[in-house]
Amino acid sequence: MRNEILAALLMVNTLCTSYAGLELNIDESQNKVGFVTGDFIIGALFSIRHNAEFSFGQPMRCGKIRDQYGMQRVEAALWTINNINSEKKILPNNYTLGIHIRDTCWNSRFALRQSLQFIDFCPSKSNKIDATSGGSLIGVIGPPSSEETSSVQHLLQIFGKPQVGFSATSERFSKKENFEFFARVVPSDKYQALAMIQILQKFNWTYVNVVASKDLYGHSGRISFRDHAKLYGICIHMKEEVQIDATDSEFDKILSTFRKSNASKVIICFCQGETVRDLLRAAQRANESHKYILIGSDGWAGRDDIVKGIEVEAEGNLMIRINSSSVPNFKDYYLNMSQRANKDSGNPWIEDFYKEKFNCSFTGSEGENLCTGNEWNHSDYTEDPKLSFIVKSIYVFAYALSNFSREVCVKNKSASCMDLVSEDGKLFMDHYVRKVEFPYEDEIVRFNEDGDQVARYDIINYQYFNGSYQYRKVGYWFNDTLNLEVENIRLPGNVSLIRSVCSDPCRPGQRKEIPNTSQQCCWNCTDCQRTEYSDGVICSQCENGYMPFENKTGCVRKVTEPTLWWKTEILICVSISTTGISISLSSAAVFYKFRKTPVVKFSFKELSYIMYSGMILAYCSTYLILATATELTCTLVRFIPGLSLTMIYGPLLVKTNRVSRIFSMSKKRFPKLRPKYLSTKFQIMACIAFICMELAICAIHLKYHEPCVKEVVHETKITLQCDPYEVTSAHLLNIILLAFCTLYAFKIRHLPDNFNEAKFIAFSCYATVITWSAFLLIYHESSVKEVSLSLVLTTSSLIIQMCLFVPKLYIILLRPEKNQRANFVTARGMRVHVGSIDSTLASEHFIRHKNNGADSNASTEAKNSNKISRTSSSK
Repeated sequence: MRNEILAALLMVNTLCTSYAGLELNIDESQNKVGFVTGDFIIGALFSIRHNAEFSFGQPMRCGKIRDQYGMQRVEAALWTINNINSEKKILPNNYTLGIHIRDTCWNSRFALRQSLQFIDFCPSKSNKIDATSGGSLIGVIGPPSSEETSSVQHLLQIFGKPQVGFSATSERFSKKENFEFFARVVPSDKYQALAMIQILQKFNWTYVNVVASKDLYGHSGRISFRDHAKLYGICIHMKEEVQIDATDSEFDKILSTFRKSNASKVIICFCQGETVRDLLRAAQRANESHKYILIGSDGWAGRDDIVKGIEVEAEGNLMIRINSSSVPNFKDYYLNMSQRANKDSGNPWIEDFYKEKFNCSFTGSEGENLCTGNEWNHSDYTEDPKLSFIVKSIYVFAYALSNFSREVCVKNKSASCMDLVSEDGKLFMDHYVRKVEFPYEDEIVRFNEDGDQVARYDIINYQYFNGSYQYRKVGYWFNDTLNLEVENIRLPGNVSLIRSVCSDPCRPGQRKEIPNTSQQCCWNCTDCQRTEYSDGVICSQCENGYMPFENKTGCVRKVTEPTLWWKTEILICVSISTTGISISLSSAAVFYKFRKTPVVKFSFKELSYIMYSGMILAYCSTYLILATATELTCTLVRFIPGLSLTMIYGPLLVKTNRVSRIFSMSKKRFPKLRPKYLSTKFQIMACIAFICMELAICAIHLKYHEPCVKEVVHETKITLQCDPYEVTSAHLLNIILLAFCTLYAFKIRHLPDNFNEAKFIAFSCYATVITWSAFLLIYHESSVKEVSLSLVLTTSSLIIQMCLFVPKLYIILLRPEKNQRANFVTARGMRVHVGSIDSTLASEHFIRHKNNGADSNASTEAKNSNKISRTSSSK
């Protein structure tokens, strides 16, 4: 604590020394003070005159007296003090409020020097506030700029003096840990920056330039705008900070910098009014009056002095102004200022103001016009937009005093109770100034947790309207919401649209490709993939089963395409199957018609009919396999193909087995003439057993691998297919049957010439093995599995058809003379272990068993025995 006190005393000593130096360099004619005496004094810092001018070795002199920012504010402060004192409704116990007004000349150094005048601490008689006012200082209002306010606040918080700002809007003042004795009746610039962002969004202006005054107000506003711009996708092309007293060439250079990009047509200006004026003059010199649209901050605030002489350049521009109501009854009071010139009104600047504005004097000195009091024209009066904030600031102290008196001095009856206001500034600031709440016109004045007012802005458009240039309100911003009357806005050059974007939006089906990550508003457009859609920003993959719209703005479910029977590969399969069915039916009909002829009998007609049924079923399975998949068709596909092949290869195995056994028996030394299991009944039962085994295998396979319909997603469509299953295991029985058929076919390949069916059987088995081997190799990698399975089934059936039945049909239909029993026996002998046996015996024995089964009578056996004996004897 001791160190903190020493530091504070050292700072005070430094300030007092600095003040002494400043005082010597100030033109005393500029050091006027306006005041009203009272029990409690409010210090007021206004920029009554224009900026101070410094010349080396010369006293500092301020410029001319301002109307709106100067005299109106002085008069409003005096008028408000007098109203409060005369009403006697706010202050208790007939206490009066006084004011001590000093001019800062819009200069932070001068403002600091003037604020030292309020502090009754430095060893100088002129520093004592009560030397002229009689009361104690309870707080300060102003100064107007953020730069001045920051300097003054650092001083005042050393001495614990509250400060209420009426115009300083820099966002940094919301940090109460750094400005604990500061509150303001205006909102923070962070809300103004947000309002600007929303205006840009309304017009889709995403690429802008930024100009800021090189002071605390401009810098803080620019930073706030930059931070909000990043969040809302607004990009800054160029940013410039400029001194308030910058030369014309500096402003010309700024516009030259902005010309580097023709895409950016909007200038955001967080500037003091003078900076706005100089920027518009630069546009006038460059003959670019309507090339840019300027969006100004509340530093412009609808001031007429800013646009005087450059109305054409200012036309169409927009600005933000803090919402404020006019001060009722003040206009008449102000315009009657001349009546108070020679009286003790507390305003020492009236005579100088009239001399500068109207070139007249109230004393009528030699060479000067005498002021008559009729100099003012009511149409010339334009109220300062921030005048009501000065009134509110004074009322804040008045109501804070009132609340302090009721809460503290009611209990403490001592006469020195009210002295606590000036003695304990921390108490007064935290518990009374910041917590004040009172009605003013149509609103309630109160501070938020940051010591700021609720943000509400008017959107102003400078336009030529009803024969004159004027500021028109075209919207407002409140509660984070912009309400803009776009139809009432007139843009520069009276155009309907201004574009200020770095890159045009990408078309649907394209994505943004940003080459420079620091400029999110500048991009190249790149086409999306064929299966992607876009919102003009990124490409997104459609979900499975969906495809992009034609305009690439979204996805639509792909059309489920049924089987297209006219497709080439399907037409081929269907044509083959249809032809096969026709041939099989016709062939079966021929076999049935000629069922009693030797060629049919010799072919084992019962087995042939089963094989015909299997072939027809195999051809028909093509339609099931290729048809649009349903749960029923998928179930049938598990049964029908395997069943059809079993009905083909089962009878074929029975036939080859029977032939092999009969001719194997004929090679034996003592052949059995009554071999077992060769009857027709047994053959049919064997075929039925094979069929039942296949059905059982299919049923088991179906239980553990239930069929289901699967969606196969293609680029532009969806097809329905049966869930693929393991073909090898499903056709295991048929593979075994085919293997044994091939084995037996190989064994009977050397049968007699006239029994040439053995050769056809062997060929059909070899061809089928090759076909199925090739099929199993390519099936799992095939993209058209259904077509592959269909073709292997029809090919297998056609092989059997062509090899086993077409030769017989040829004999039946085209060579009926060969359809004789004699053509199915031969005289060529076959070698046996002892002697030889006439092949006629074997052939006849084969035919007899074919026709009569195992029921041959004894006479046939005797006859065969005699033939065998005879043949042996002849040898």
